[in-house]
Amino acid sequence: MLQQRIQDVLYESNSVLLPIEGYQNEPLVSLEQAVEPLVAIFDQETLQRNVWVAKNRCKKPADGLSQDESASIMLYTFEWNTKENSLYFILNQTLRMEDRQKLKPWFLYLKLFITALSRLPSIVDTVYRGVKTDLTGQYELNTNSIWWGVSSCTDNMDILQSEQFCGSYFRVDSRYDPADEIHMVQLQEIRPPYELCAFPVINHWHGIAPGIFLEGKCTNKKCIAYQQEVVISIGFRKFDVLVDSNASIVKCPMCSTYVEILKIGFNHCQWRWHGIRQIVPYEEPTPCMKDWSYANEYSMFEHDIQGTSVWLQLIIEAKSKL
Repeated sequence: MLQQRIQDVLYESNSVLLPIEGYQNEPLVSLEQAVEPLVAIFDQETLQRNVWVAKNRCKKPADGLSQDESASIMLYTFEWNTKENSLYFILNQTLRMEDRQKLKPWFLYLKLFITALSRLPSIVDTVYRGVKTDLTGQYELNTNSIWWGVSSCTDNMDILQSEQFCGSYFRVDSRYDPADEIHMVQLQEIRPPYELCAFPVINHWHGIAPGIFLEGKCTNKKCIAYQQEVVISIGFRKFDVLVDSNASIVKCPMCSTYVEILKIGFNHCQWRWHGIRQIVPYEEPTPCMKDWSYANEYSMFEHDIQGTSVWLQLIIEAKSKL
Protein backbone atom coordinates (compact mmCIF):
# COMPACT_ATOMS: atom_id res chain seq x y z
CA MET A 1 0.00 0.00 0.00
CA LEU A 2 1.13 3.55 -0.74
CA GLN A 3 0.35 4.49 2.87
CA GLN A 4 2.96 2.00 4.10
CA ARG A 5 5.62 3.41 1.79
CA ILE A 6 4.87 7.00 2.81
CA GLN A 7 5.23 6.04 6.48
CA ASP A 8 8.63 4.55 5.63
CA VAL A 9 10.13 7.93 6.61
CA LEU A 10 10.02 6.58 10.17
CA TYR A 11 13.08 4.45 9.37
CA GLU A 12 15.25 7.30 8.06
CA SER A 13 18.09 7.82 10.53
CA ASN A 14 19.62 10.90 8.80
CA SER A 15 23.02 9.21 9.21
CA VAL A 16 25.88 10.12 6.88
CA LEU A 17 26.88 6.92 5.06
CA LEU A 18 29.14 6.12 2.14
CA PRO A 19 27.58 7.06 -1.23
CA ILE A 20 25.52 4.58 -3.24
CA GLU A 21 27.73 3.76 -6.22
CA GLY A 22 28.85 0.90 -8.44
CA TYR A 23 25.42 -0.04 -9.75
CA GLN A 24 25.59 2.67 -12.45
CA ASN A 25 28.31 0.68 -14.25
CA GLU A 26 26.04 -2.34 -14.72
CA PRO A 27 24.35 -2.95 -18.10
CA LEU A 28 20.67 -2.26 -18.66
CA VAL A 29 18.95 -5.65 -18.80
CA SER A 30 15.40 -6.97 -18.75
CA LEU A 31 13.51 -6.97 -15.46
CA GLU A 32 13.65 -10.77 -15.40
CA GLN A 33 17.45 -10.63 -15.57
CA ALA A 34 17.67 -7.74 -13.10
CA VAL A 35 15.99 -9.73 -10.32
CA GLU A 36 17.95 -12.97 -10.83
CA PRO A 37 20.53 -12.02 -8.13
CA LEU A 38 17.62 -11.42 -5.70
CA VAL A 39 16.28 -14.98 -5.65
CA ALA A 40 18.31 -15.65 -2.50
CA ILE A 41 16.50 -12.77 -0.78
CA PHE A 42 12.90 -13.39 -1.90
CA ASP A 43 10.69 -16.39 -2.49
CA GLN A 44 11.58 -17.20 -6.10
CA GLU A 45 8.08 -18.11 -7.25
CA THR A 46 6.56 -14.97 -5.74
CA LEU A 47 9.30 -12.78 -7.22
CA GLN A 48 8.90 -14.23 -10.72
CA ARG A 49 5.11 -13.97 -10.52
CA ASN A 50 5.25 -10.31 -9.50
CA VAL A 51 7.70 -9.54 -12.31
CA TRP A 52 5.31 -11.17 -14.78
CA VAL A 53 2.37 -9.14 -13.43
CA ALA A 54 4.35 -5.87 -13.54
CA LYS A 55 5.48 -6.38 -17.13
CA ASN A 56 2.01 -7.29 -18.31
CA ARG A 57 0.64 -4.12 -16.72
CA CYS A 58 3.29 -2.00 -18.46
CA LYS A 59 2.82 -2.95 -22.10
CA LYS A 60 2.22 0.68 -23.09
CA PRO A 61 4.48 2.69 -20.81
CA ALA A 62 4.34 6.48 -20.66
CA ASP A 63 7.07 9.13 -20.58
CA GLY A 64 9.35 7.35 -23.04
CA LEU A 65 10.17 4.47 -20.70
CA SER A 66 10.76 0.96 -21.96
CA GLN A 67 8.44 -1.80 -20.75
CA ASP A 68 11.15 -3.13 -18.41
CA GLU A 69 11.91 0.33 -16.99
CA SER A 70 8.25 1.04 -16.32
CA ALA A 71 7.73 -2.43 -14.82
CA SER A 72 10.70 -1.95 -12.47
CA ILE A 73 8.88 1.01 -10.90
CA MET A 74 5.62 -0.91 -10.69
CA LEU A 75 7.37 -3.89 -9.07
CA TYR A 76 8.74 -1.54 -6.41
CA THR A 77 5.22 -0.34 -5.55
CA PHE A 78 3.73 -3.81 -5.01
CA GLU A 79 2.70 -4.81 -1.49
CA TRP A 80 3.58 -8.50 -1.00
CA ASN A 81 1.95 -10.81 1.55
CA THR A 82 3.45 -8.69 4.34
CA LYS A 83 5.14 -5.32 4.38
CA GLU A 84 8.39 -6.86 5.65
CA ASN A 85 8.52 -9.24 2.65
CA SER A 86 7.85 -6.50 0.09
CA LEU A 87 10.58 -5.49 -2.33
CA TYR A 88 10.33 -1.79 -1.43
CA PHE A 89 10.78 -2.54 2.28
CA ILE A 90 13.83 -4.79 1.87
CA LEU A 91 15.42 -2.50 -0.73
CA ASN A 92 15.07 0.58 1.48
CA GLN A 93 16.31 -1.38 4.48
CA THR A 94 19.41 -2.30 2.46
CA LEU A 95 19.94 1.25 1.18
CA ARG A 96 20.10 2.44 4.80
CA MET A 97 22.71 -0.14 5.86
CA GLU A 98 26.26 1.00 6.58
CA ASP A 99 27.64 -2.12 4.85
CA ARG A 100 27.39 -1.12 1.18
CA GLN A 101 28.42 -4.66 0.10
CA LYS A 102 24.86 -5.72 0.94
CA LEU A 103 23.69 -3.67 -2.06
CA LYS A 104 25.60 -5.71 -4.66
CA PRO A 105 22.80 -8.21 -5.39
CA TRP A 106 20.58 -5.19 -6.10
CA PHE A 107 22.88 -3.54 -8.65
CA LEU A 108 21.13 -4.77 -11.82
CA TYR A 109 17.71 -3.86 -10.46
CA LEU A 110 18.92 -0.47 -9.21
CA LYS A 111 20.38 0.32 -12.65
CA LEU A 112 17.02 -0.39 -14.31
CA PHE A 113 14.93 1.27 -11.57
CA ILE A 114 16.95 4.47 -11.18
CA THR A 115 17.37 4.81 -14.95
CA ALA A 116 13.57 4.69 -15.19
CA LEU A 117 13.14 7.31 -12.45
CA SER A 118 15.79 9.51 -14.10
CA ARG A 119 13.78 9.55 -17.33
CA LEU A 120 10.58 10.77 -15.70
CA PRO A 121 9.86 14.51 -16.10
CA SER A 122 11.20 16.68 -13.29
CA ILE A 123 8.67 18.72 -11.32
CA VAL A 124 8.80 21.57 -8.83
CA ASP A 125 6.18 20.92 -6.18
CA THR A 126 5.46 20.55 -2.48
CA VAL A 127 5.12 16.89 -1.51
CA TYR A 128 4.25 15.19 1.77
CA ARG A 129 5.21 12.19 3.85
CA GLY A 130 3.40 11.24 7.02
CA VAL A 131 3.70 8.99 10.05
CA LYS A 132 1.80 8.72 13.34
CA THR A 133 4.82 9.81 15.36
CA ASP A 134 6.34 13.19 16.22
CA LEU A 135 9.66 13.33 14.33
CA THR A 136 10.33 17.05 14.77
CA GLY A 137 13.15 16.29 17.21
CA GLN A 138 15.11 14.69 14.36
CA TYR A 139 14.89 17.79 12.17
CA GLU A 140 16.49 20.85 13.77
CA LEU A 141 16.05 24.18 11.97
CA ASN A 142 18.77 25.13 9.48
CA THR A 143 20.32 21.66 9.55
CA ASN A 144 20.63 19.21 6.65
CA SER A 145 19.23 15.68 6.43
CA ILE A 146 19.71 12.68 4.15
CA TRP A 147 17.03 10.18 3.15
CA TRP A 148 18.85 7.07 1.95
CA GLY A 149 15.72 5.13 1.02
CA VAL A 150 13.51 5.72 -2.01
CA SER A 151 11.06 8.38 -0.84
CA SER A 152 7.38 7.72 -1.57
CA CYS A 153 5.51 11.01 -1.23
CA THR A 154 2.17 12.63 -1.97
CA ASP A 155 1.58 15.93 -3.73
CA ASN A 156 -1.68 16.50 -1.90
CA MET A 157 -3.55 15.15 1.06
CA ASP A 158 -5.49 12.72 -1.12
CA ILE A 159 -2.35 10.56 -1.33
CA LEU A 160 -1.26 11.02 -4.94
CA GLN A 161 2.00 9.18 -5.41
CA SER A 162 5.40 10.58 -6.33
CA GLU A 163 8.63 8.59 -6.01
CA GLN A 164 11.92 10.38 -5.26
CA PHE A 165 15.41 9.02 -5.66
CA CYS A 166 17.43 7.36 -2.94
CA GLY A 167 20.15 9.55 -1.45
CA SER A 168 18.04 12.74 -1.28
CA TYR A 169 19.56 15.70 0.59
CA PHE A 170 17.39 18.28 2.38
CA ARG A 171 17.61 21.50 4.38
CA VAL A 172 15.18 21.90 7.29
CA ASP A 173 13.39 25.20 6.60
CA SER A 174 10.64 25.26 9.23
CA ARG A 175 8.75 23.31 11.89
CA TYR A 176 5.24 24.04 13.09
CA ASP A 177 2.16 22.42 14.67
CA PRO A 178 -1.01 23.26 12.67
CA ALA A 179 -3.26 21.32 15.08
CA ASP A 180 -3.15 19.14 18.17
CA GLU A 181 -1.01 16.06 17.54
CA ILE A 182 -0.11 17.23 14.01
CA HIS A 183 3.51 18.26 13.55
CA MET A 184 4.89 19.60 10.25
CA VAL A 185 8.53 19.78 9.19
CA GLN A 186 9.21 21.66 5.94
CA LEU A 187 12.24 20.44 3.98
CA GLN A 188 13.83 21.92 0.87
CA GLU A 189 15.69 19.48 -1.39
CA ILE A 190 19.15 20.88 -2.11
CA ARG A 191 22.31 19.74 -3.87
CA PRO A 192 24.60 17.81 -1.48
CA PRO A 193 28.28 18.79 -1.10
CA TYR A 194 29.21 15.39 -2.54
CA GLU A 195 27.27 12.97 -4.75
CA LEU A 196 25.28 10.62 -2.49
CA CYS A 197 23.93 8.38 -5.25
CA ALA A 198 25.78 7.99 -8.55
CA PHE A 199 23.20 8.31 -11.31
CA PRO A 200 23.36 6.36 -14.57
CA VAL A 201 24.16 8.15 -17.80
CA ILE A 202 20.93 8.67 -19.71
CA ASN A 203 21.15 7.60 -23.32
CA HIS A 204 21.10 10.59 -25.66
CA TRP A 205 19.34 8.49 -28.29
CA HIS A 206 16.25 8.27 -26.06
CA GLY A 207 15.39 11.96 -25.68
CA ILE A 208 11.90 13.12 -26.62
CA ALA A 209 11.03 16.68 -27.66
CA PRO A 210 7.49 18.07 -28.05
CA GLY A 211 5.71 17.05 -31.24
CA ILE A 212 5.97 13.87 -33.31
CA PHE A 213 8.59 11.25 -32.52
CA LEU A 214 9.51 8.02 -34.28
CA GLU A 215 10.88 4.86 -32.67
CA GLY A 216 13.03 2.15 -34.20
CA LYS A 217 16.23 0.14 -33.63
CA CYS A 218 19.69 1.13 -34.79
CA THR A 219 21.30 -1.59 -36.94
CA ASN A 220 24.76 -0.03 -37.23
CA LYS A 221 27.15 -2.36 -35.38
CA LYS A 222 29.65 0.47 -34.91
CA CYS A 223 27.11 2.73 -33.19
CA ILE A 224 26.87 3.05 -29.41
CA ALA A 225 23.10 2.62 -29.81
CA TYR A 226 23.39 -0.64 -31.82
CA GLN A 227 20.31 -2.86 -31.31
CA GLN A 228 18.91 -0.24 -28.91
CA GLU A 229 15.56 1.48 -29.24
CA VAL A 230 16.21 4.98 -30.56
CA VAL A 231 13.83 7.93 -30.62
CA ILE A 232 13.84 10.42 -33.49
CA SER A 233 12.00 13.63 -32.63
CA ILE A 234 10.73 15.49 -35.71
CA GLY A 235 8.76 18.20 -33.90
CA PHE A 236 5.68 20.08 -35.12
CA ARG A 237 5.04 19.29 -38.78
CA LYS A 238 3.04 17.30 -41.30
CA PHE A 239 4.69 13.92 -41.82
CA ASP A 240 3.83 11.56 -44.67
CA VAL A 241 4.93 8.21 -43.26
CA LEU A 242 5.24 6.51 -46.66
CA VAL A 243 6.90 9.40 -48.50
CA ASP A 244 9.01 11.14 -45.84
CA SER A 245 10.48 8.05 -44.14
CA ASN A 246 13.89 8.44 -45.76
CA ALA A 247 17.45 8.57 -44.52
CA SER A 248 17.44 12.38 -44.34
CA ILE A 249 14.77 12.33 -41.59
CA VAL A 250 14.50 8.85 -40.08
CA LYS A 251 18.05 8.38 -38.85
CA CYS A 252 19.72 7.31 -35.63
CA PRO A 253 20.49 10.42 -33.52
CA MET A 254 23.92 8.97 -32.70
CA CYS A 255 25.29 7.72 -36.04
CA SER A 256 22.79 9.06 -38.65
CA THR A 257 22.16 5.57 -40.05
CA TYR A 258 18.69 4.99 -41.51
CA VAL A 259 16.28 3.44 -38.97
CA GLU A 260 13.14 1.54 -39.89
CA ILE A 261 10.12 3.04 -38.12
CA LEU A 262 8.51 0.61 -35.68
CA LYS A 263 6.34 3.02 -33.67
CA ILE A 264 5.03 6.58 -33.90
CA GLY A 265 4.21 8.76 -30.93
CA PHE A 266 3.40 12.27 -29.74
CA ASN A 267 4.54 14.41 -26.84
CA HIS A 268 2.99 17.62 -25.46
CA CYS A 269 1.22 18.66 -28.65
CA GLN A 270 -1.99 18.60 -30.65
CA TRP A 271 -2.04 15.91 -33.32
CA ARG A 272 -4.25 14.39 -36.00
CA TRP A 273 -3.93 11.85 -38.78
CA HIS A 274 -5.62 10.55 -41.91
CA GLY A 275 -4.84 7.71 -44.26
CA ILE A 276 -5.98 4.86 -46.48
CA ARG A 277 -5.63 1.35 -45.12
CA GLN A 278 -6.21 -2.14 -46.50
CA ILE A 279 -7.07 -4.31 -43.50
CA VAL A 280 -7.73 -7.58 -45.36
CA PRO A 281 -5.78 -8.62 -48.50
CA TYR A 282 -7.67 -8.21 -51.80
CA GLU A 283 -10.42 -6.15 -50.16
CA GLU A 284 -11.02 -2.52 -51.06
CA PRO A 285 -8.86 -0.08 -49.03
CA THR A 286 -10.78 2.24 -46.73
CA PRO A 287 -10.12 5.87 -45.77
CA CYS A 288 -9.70 6.54 -42.04
CA MET A 289 -8.85 9.54 -39.90
CA LYS A 290 -8.81 11.12 -36.47
CA ASP A 291 -9.24 14.85 -35.87
CA TRP A 292 -7.16 17.01 -33.55
CA SER A 293 -6.56 15.63 -30.07
CA TYR A 294 -4.16 16.45 -27.24
CA ALA A 295 -1.12 14.49 -26.13
CA ASN A 296 -0.17 15.92 -22.75
CA GLU A 297 2.70 13.48 -22.43
CA TYR A 298 4.33 10.53 -24.18
CA SER A 299 1.50 8.95 -26.20
CA MET A 300 1.69 6.25 -28.87
CA PHE A 301 -0.12 6.01 -32.22
CA GLU A 302 -2.41 3.07 -31.53
CA HIS A 303 -2.69 1.70 -35.06
CA ASP A 304 -0.22 -0.98 -36.12
CA ILE A 305 2.15 0.35 -38.78
CA GLN A 306 4.17 -2.86 -39.15
CA GLY A 307 1.43 -5.50 -38.87
CA THR A 308 -0.94 -7.25 -41.26
CA SER A 309 -2.67 -4.05 -42.38
CA VAL A 310 -1.31 -2.35 -45.50
CA TRP A 311 -1.17 1.44 -45.40
CA LEU A 312 -1.55 3.04 -48.82
CA GLN A 313 -1.39 6.47 -47.23
CA LEU A 314 -0.67 7.66 -43.69
CA ILE A 315 -0.21 11.34 -42.94
CA ILE A 316 0.34 12.58 -39.39
CA GLU A 317 0.39 16.21 -38.29
CA ALA A 318 1.36 17.85 -35.00
CA LYS A 319 1.24 21.44 -33.75
CA SER A 320 1.82 23.27 -30.50
CA LYS A 321 -0.84 23.02 -27.80
CA LEU A 322 -0.89 26.82 -27.52
